[in-house]
Amino acid sequence: MEPRVGNKFRLDRKIGSGSFGEIYLGTNIQTNEEVAIKLEGDTEQAAITRVIVFIFCVGATTNAYSNLAVLAVVTWPVLFVSLPMVLFAIRIQRYYFATAKELMQLNGTTKSLVANHLAESIAGSMTIRAFEKEEWFFVKNLDLVDVNASPFFHSFAANG
Repeated sequence: MEPRVGNKFRLDRKIGSGSFGEIYLGTNIQTNEEVAIKLEGDTEQAAITRVIVFIFCVGATTNAYSNLAVLAVVTWPVLFVSLPMVLFAIRIQRYYFATAKELMQLNGTTKSLVANHLAESIAGSMTIRAFEKEEWFFVKNLDLVDVNASPFFHSFAANG
């Protein structure tokens, strides 16, 4: 039986390999088109990376809590400042995450206008030149790019 990937591709022969996987020459079974297929190795590397990240997170959290505990024991009045600041930071983060999500949605919406206008301009370039509307299309493109860039301006302003 020939090796297949996802019941859509047939593996023909190995082209090469690297540290992140192997590359095979394959064929799309439905269209009979030749394709290159990358097969990543086992998930051993990913599992090791997850363990390292978990250990780092546990260590960083333990370090933060132990520092706060030492501060609370040695200089207990610092709690009057640090606890409200922690609560304030959490509240700001929640607001920031919600705002960042909305800005990314806005970016996706405005980027489609830029891409659509560019595609229409390229497809109709002969007509645009025939009616001498190059300047109008150029100004329209700059307006769309400005609208698309505005979420980034707000994001940069929020990140300081």
